[in-house]
Amino acid sequence: MSKSISVRLVVATAIAAIVGSCSAGDTSAPDGARSADVAGDAVVGEVAGESITLSQLDDWIRDDLLEQQADTPKKLYELRSAAINRLIDEKIVEVTARQRGIDPQALIESEVAIIGPVADEEIAAFYEENKARLQRRGDLETLRPQIREFLESERPNRVMAKLRESATVRVDLEPPRIMVATAGPSRGPVDAPITIVEFSDYECPFCGRAEPILEEVLNRYPGKVRLVYRHLPLTFHKNARPAAAASICAEDQDKFWEYHSLLFSNQRQLGSEQLTNYATQLDLDVDAFNACMTAAATDARIDADLAEARDAGASGTPAFFINGIPLSGALPADEFAKVIDAELARLEASGSPAS
Repeated sequence: MSKSISVRLVVATAIAAIVGSCSAGDTSAPDGARSADVAGDAVVGEVAGESITLSQLDDWIRDDLLEQQADTPKKLYELRSAAINRLIDEKIVEVTARQRGIDPQALIESEVAIIGPVADEEIAAFYEENKARLQRRGDLETLRPQIREFLESERPNRVMAKLRESATVRVDLEPPRIMVATAGPSRGPVDAPITIVEFSDYECPFCGRAEPILEEVLNRYPGKVRLVYRHLPLTFHKNARPAAAASICAEDQDKFWEYHSLLFSNQRQLGSEQLTNYATQLDLDVDAFNACMTAAATDARIDADLAEARDAGASGTPAFFINGIPLSGALPADEFAKVIDAELARLEASGSPAS
């Protein structure tokens, strides 16, 4: 099957900011970009009398690109995971087309035709569903052409999802696990089968966006998930480290989560005076709080979290490790659920307690 009809995820410009993280286009050539009359065994260079063929050069380029793009186990897994899912999609289309006695391209086109053209009602529904993000770019009438174009381009993805639902698929590719310490304030049972370690920054807007998502995850899996909070204040957020210190000082007085919520509810008001005011609001011992803010132990605690985040490859926030499986950004709760469900199933299959 030609890669030109391989189904790829389409990302709409208008909703590109749905998921993201705080952190310090596809440029691939079209199929057939290499001249068809250049054979792989064609000699393209020579060193000390030894020839270099085009296929050798291409293999070297592929290895070099893989090394550049997959310089950590997490990145390598992400590349392999994306690749195997594209390969599975292509094979599903090939098998289905062969069963129907038609060409793969014709299969996609016929299934898209069954869905039909984009209706005005579909455009309006999409706008309403994404209104919070789209209305800053314009009203429905202004964005109608762009939304229509996006929905049309997304049709093959719907076809692929439908074909995949009816196919027998198994993926045994295991994600890497980067085990990080679970020392820190936590919510949920200590013996929960799932532990999420979060590295976060109180000034990062994406970290703030992740808060209700994590609440949804905890509510979705009562008693099965433990959430551990650790600090990763980024250097370009000038108030992030003082805010992290303040939360540690609130933790010392058993008010971490209350103070944590105040910080994320007031991300643009994290100056030293505000940090003290939040302590007062929670009836903390302000003298003890202020002494803690300048204590060497508080700095050491933050530095320890920073060092472990760096060793684990977490350079942006929010960064999560679900039973050691890395996940980055303010992803929807369903993305957490995919990892959690797979982990619960793995634990059950292995005979480990998953409930």
